[in-house]
Amino acid sequence: MFKFFTKFSFSLCLLFCGGDISAQLIDYTSSFRHINKEKYFRYNYDNDFFTKTDKYYTQGISFEYVNPKLRKNPITKLLWKPFDTKAQYGISLNLFGHTPTSIASDSILFGDRPFNANISLKSFLIQVDDIHQQQISTSLTIGVMGPAALGFEIQDNIHKWLNNIR
Repeated sequence: MFKFFTKFSFSLCLLFCGGDISAQLIDYTSSFRHINKEKYFRYNYDNDFFTKTDKYYTQGISFEYVNPKLRKNPITKLLWKPFDTKAQYGISLNLFGHTPTSIASDSILFGDRPFNANISLKSFLIQVDDIHQQQISTSLTIGVMGPAALGFEIQDNIHKWLNNIR
């Protein structure tokens, strides 16, 4: 009964004090931020080396190219265009790598995430509705996962370059 009363009291407090609560807004979407240019090239790289960990998501590499001429790409006919506004057309090449909790083990760690990589090619379009402050992106992605994505070779070379454990 005490737990119920505590939860109920806490909920009431949040309900009545909600107007006085403030928080810090942190924007983690920099790699998805809209670039208001007709043409651009964007490169994004992240690696858990910067936090000195090598657990689960280990790295991501993305190359993105936007150009109005990519509108002629036959794949763009398959993409949803929800607004009447001008669209940005682009292609992207992505490589993502994942590791288990320990990269030193040569054996399978049952119940853990396996080593894995995927590489993909994406055709996309982006539309912005300034009136309603909305951005819609649609895409079609094709790729491979596993040894064909060269995850081991890329990760092994990065660790060699950084003189880090492999």
